[in-house]
Amino acid sequence: MFYRMLNAQLQKAIIAGELSPDELNQLHASLASKRTLEIVYLIVAALIFIFLIVAYPLGLYAEGFTGGAAAVIVIVGLIFLVALYFMWFGQIKRQFNAAVKKGYPEQYDNLKLPILPF
Repeated sequence: MFYRMLNAQLQKAIIAGELSPDELNQLHASLASKRTLEIVYLIVAALIFIFLIVAYPLGLYAEGFTGGAAAVIVIVGLIFLVALYFMWFGQIKRQFNAAVKKGYPEQYDNLKLPILPF
């Protein structure tokens, strides 16, 4: 499955402390600006989850469709959406936070990116 990663050269530069404060702040701002996209993703994920919950009672009337099967669909769907969120948005933030903690420990508290958007 595809997931986003911080560029390896950029990660090494951060760990080595080779970026200027302006470059580091620009990178931080760029990664922090993805917040709107994260919120849109969470809204879409919530709508899909709500659809699955609404489809559950409707599926009970379908021939051969049991309540257990619907519950499995809802649970697997929720797990998939949460995993996808952390693979798409969380991975790059964790890598950035780890690199900043090693390369710029004095600025870590100011530059730390929250993994969850709320």
